[in-house]
Amino acid sequence: MRGVRKLACATLGFSAGIFTAHYLIPLVKLVTAVCCALIIAAASLALSGRSRQRALLFALFFALGLGYYRYCAEDRLMPADDLVGQTVTAEIELLEYPQQMEYGTTFRARLCGDERVRCEMLVIAYGREITELCAGDTVLAELSFRSAIERFGEYTDLNISKGLLVAASLTGDMELTGHSDGDLRLLPQKLAHTLRSVISECFPEDTEPFMRALLTGDRSLLYRDTELNTAMSISGITHVVAVSGMHVAFLVGFLQLILGRSRKTAFICIPVVWLFVLMVGAPPSAVRAAVMQTLLLMAPLFRRENDAPTSLGLALALILLDNPFACGSAGLQLSFAAMAGIVLFSQPIYAKLEKRFGGGRRVGDYVMATLSSSLAVSVFTVPIIALRFGYVSLYGALANVLCLWTVSLLFSGGLTVCVLWLISPTAAGLAAGLLSIGARYIFMTVKLTSRLPFAALWVENTAVVIWLIAVYALFALWLLFKRKSLVLPIALTAASLLVLITGTKIAGMCDGGTVTALDVGSGQCIVFTAKDCTVAVDCGSYGTMKNAGMELASYLGAHGRTGVNRLILTHLDDDHVNGVEQLLCLADVDAVVIPRSACFGDGREKYTKLRELTRHYGVRLEYIGSECTESCGGIKIHFYSPYRAGKNDNNRGLCMTVSVNGHDTLITGDASSAVEKYLAERYELSSTELLIVGHHGSNYSCCEELIRAAEPLAAIVSVGYNSYGHPTYRVLTMLETYGVKLYRTDMDGRVTVSLTGD
Repeated sequence: MRGVRKLACATLGFSAGIFTAHYLIPLVKLVTAVCCALIIAAASLALSGRSRQRALLFALFFALGLGYYRYCAEDRLMPADDLVGQTVTAEIELLEYPQQMEYGTTFRARLCGDERVRCEMLVIAYGREITELCAGDTVLAELSFRSAIERFGEYTDLNISKGLLVAASLTGDMELTGHSDGDLRLLPQKLAHTLRSVISECFPEDTEPFMRALLTGDRSLLYRDTELNTAMSISGITHVVAVSGMHVAFLVGFLQLILGRSRKTAFICIPVVWLFVLMVGAPPSAVRAAVMQTLLLMAPLFRRENDAPTSLGLALALILLDNPFACGSAGLQLSFAAMAGIVLFSQPIYAKLEKRFGGGRRVGDYVMATLSSSLAVSVFTVPIIALRFGYVSLYGALANVLCLWTVSLLFSGGLTVCVLWLISPTAAGLAAGLLSIGARYIFMTVKLTSRLPFAALWVENTAVVIWLIAVYALFALWLLFKRKSLVLPIALTAASLLVLITGTKIAGMCDGGTVTALDVGSGQCIVFTAKDCTVAVDCGSYGTMKNAGMELASYLGAHGRTGVNRLILTHLDDDHVNGVEQLLCLADVDAVVIPRSACFGDGREKYTKLRELTRHYGVRLEYIGSECTESCGGIKIHFYSPYRAGKNDNNRGLCMTVSVNGHDTLITGDASSAVEKYLAERYELSSTELLIVGHHGSNYSCCEELIRAAEPLAAIVSVGYNSYGHPTYRVLTMLETYGVKLYRTDMDGRVTVSLTGD
């Protein structure tokens, strides 16, 4: 065991070095950091006994991790960066079957015949459907390369954590130059492709995306189901379709159920587990599970004791040795954090539950086991989810208790259906239909739990962050002083949570009046609040990884608001409406207001989709086709008569003045200067205090006539990363000339203006 724990010190030290280099130390300072780590290693020789050995091992391998990260950055990232900005015709080999996405086709590939660049790349064919290619095929294609570590002008480690060091857009035709027949390296990909095809053939349309994600790890179809995907995230059970230790345990249990428990079965399980991991794309969570499961199966064969911390450390070190940038993967962080929580806390929690409530009853034992595992998993994953995704699921443990028993049946049953398909496709279809009942039960459960009051605690609320820190500090002190009963800290946590929710709700209702421009890139989402009334104008994002619906739901939740009284859509362009579906999943919306002209012309398809969405969620859809005024609590909205000339959808959109406590905000959507001149000539706009700059600061909006007529004191331009040059120099100069104070969401982030008082 001593040797095992030494291995744990070494692997954890190496992994800590990788994480430190990735998150804390600039690349140019890593050599200095390595020297410092070696000095600390030398200083550890002053210690005695086991402490010296472990500290020395940790420090030495920490230094090794720092140095290895720098080496990989120079050896892998820098050659890949040389391709950025180039458009070349090159031969590439597909490493997977192309996946059809809403925006086109994507696949992993690598350059052929270029020894300087050995990296894998993400190839995107926008607006194209590619079905004729297979994993292993080689094609000659014209590619335009861009950085994999930058998206919408911001740094991201999303791609490099998956081993994709450069991204390329397909800009021309492809010419097939070679087939993949007979290549054993591609066996896992071909099996996965076949399995996906069988699932598609057997399972109904509504359950296919879930079963495909559960059995193969392919979530491309599940992402298209915004309602289910969002519900699973908020209810805290997304992990059931992220192939991990649970799936590997299900697979081993399935094999042992068929073959029995023996050494022979263990030898069979190990290669099958690794084949399964390769088949699902070898995500870090699955590799971690495979390494630990392999060590667990091998331990009795070699008469060795399996040590969970050592297995965990070894799995992490092996993954980072292959790709040190994988440390930035949310899946890796959550997988290892979850496993660490299970190793440290699952059994103690279960023992306390069993002691208090007794055991021996199957249902009771299942509930206690699932609850103890869920709580143990949450210990380290909650802070990661809060930091990376901005919320904490309040009912995650409940959703897990209600759903996990079904997930195990669906996984084993799904594999059985796929095997049965080889014998009788008809019988497989019938069995898949029965299994789909279980999948629909999960859908119903997660949708119900995600719609419960305060299903998510949004961490942009400072009080939530303080509450989380206080809860962790409370339990840490309780463990430090070795108190046996957890009744008091649990009671304090529940009471403080109730105070937090109540206080947030009361604070939101005391809002005297504000207007907020959310930071949604070059989209638009403007929120007006007054007491218990909320009005949002537009809900779309562009040129950002944020979703406007999620941003608006987060803003509402952090301010104690559960819904929107009026969601007004100036027009139906994507950058003004593409967050509506996610908003409807997360918050209650009383009514959606659109221009009547949206029912006709080029935007009719988007209108039809919006109408179906509002019907599905039971939301009233209102149409504005003439000048009118609506009141919502302390908020008054005056809609101006629509511009009738021309057929441009932007010009036929809604223009309005929103008044809160007598403070007027003018919004013109994406209307052109012609519409703005029409408003300036026909209406009295001089009471305007705040202007939402039209069309994100486009050169074709925000005309001088409008500024002279409105005389705004301040203006907000909702803008972000874009290729149009918004906001333009003309608009910025004109606003400055007229003394208008300007706020920009690309520079100032979220902008909030108080509308109380005189």
